[in-house]
Amino acid sequence: MKRSKEIEQLGRDSIAAIERGDLGFLERTTSREQGGVAIGSDAREYATGYEQIIRLLGESTPGEGPQIHVRVEEIRGYEQGDVGWADGTGAFERDGESVEVRFTMVAIREKDGWRLVQNHASIGVPNDRMFDPLFRRVPAASR
Repeated sequence: MKRSKEIEQLGRDSIAAIERGDLGFLERTTSREQGGVAIGSDAREYATGYEQIIRLLGESTPGEGPQIHVRVEEIRGYEQGDVGWADGTGAFERDGESVEVRFTMVAIREKDGWRLVQNHASIGVPNDRMFDPLFRRVPAASR
């Protein structure tokens, strides 16, 4: 495994594309292979397959969604063969407030470059708060 500036740049460029609402970039850099997944910080943000992933990413742009911006603080990318991955930290920001966010991504090298097959963003919740009512799952019978 080796450090990958290409994967780090793909991560930065993808987040910048979300910030500017550049769905064309996201469409070009998201793989159409089966098994793709995007998981956002909201409990309802879980998308599988190219079409659903692009829809979720489009809803995450500041112009479309809840006006949340993303700031990247650090990103570390790696690759081995035709697989690359990255992790990073940053913040979600809105109306002068911010919350720390962590993210990961996985990419595969396709014939014309790296394409994302997985991305995930999460907000850390202290272990002693994970069963707060806000985070509890609604029983299946109540949905």
